[in-house]
Amino acid sequence: MFLTFLITIFLEIGYALFNNLDKMYNALYNNIPFRLEGYRLDGYRANFMEFSMKVQLFLVCIYIMFLSLKNNKWKYVLSGTLGLGLIALFFNNTRMAWLIIGFMFIVLTCCKIQNMKKLIILFGLIMVLFSGLIYSQQWVQERIENTIHMRDGSSQLHYMFVQDSLVMIKEKPIVGWGIGQFVKEYNESFRSEKTNYLIKKYNDPTPVPHPHNNIIMIGVERGFLGIFIYIFSFGCFLWYSIKDWIKYKSISGLMFFSVTLCVVLHGFSEYSIGFRGIMQFYYCLLGLYLVYRKYEIEDRNI
Repeated sequence: MFLTFLITIFLEIGYALFNNLDKMYNALYNNIPFRLEGYRLDGYRANFMEFSMKVQLFLVCIYIMFLSLKNNKWKYVLSGTLGLGLIALFFNNTRMAWLIIGFMFIVLTCCKIQNMKKLIILFGLIMVLFSGLIYSQQWVQERIENTIHMRDGSSQLHYMFVQDSLVMIKEKPIVGWGIGQFVKEYNESFRSEKTNYLIKKYNDPTPVPHPHNNIIMIGVERGFLGIFIYIFSFGCFLWYSIKDWIKYKSISGLMFFSVTLCVVLHGFSEYSIGFRGIMQFYYCLLGLYLVYRKYEIEDRNI
């Protein structure tokens, strides 16, 4: 089942890359900025945001396997697979996904490689690679600069959605406005003048579906009670899985910790738990982790 999960996403990555070869070529050699052209690499029946989260889950699992396996032949296969996944994530053009994968790879490398000399060499090579990529691609430089200075519509609107939503939370802080009520209440009563101005300016007239933040969205619809349950639930997932890694060096524990952290971190710029496909994958992995844990830890009588 775990291999089926990985193969499914790998096929979707292949589908996305094959269908967009011409656009990737234009981006690399003709410097066509994806954002201005309305183009972002998406998957099969999945929009660009859901696809970016799928690729994140895929990459952390593949990277842990790459660092854990001793067989060099399989490492060559995994390195190729990892490369295709990184290419797909790069052209997906989701800034939060770039940041999360960079952070996760640093954390996982430090967890798996204890030799300081190897760590320094590896991080040096990565820095050279990414510096060259950023230097050669003007649209990437513009994307980073716009994020830092909040010059693009996405950054400005996300900020305003959160500010407006905090007003909603203040009005009903304990139990919130009710499940599924954000779209109606926010768009009818709580969109500020500045938010409406930015929506008109950047030609995005559709109703705002969520505030692009897990905690804020839960706070609006379920209040502080919902926020507490969210933090407690995912906090337990993170604690028990990383504890398995620290205590038993459990690969499944490290994988599930990484997958959970990806979902949680992406939840600071997107309503990540609102994507049905992502959460189906996530809870499937939770079930696999709990079952495999029995064989990996308990049956060894550690």
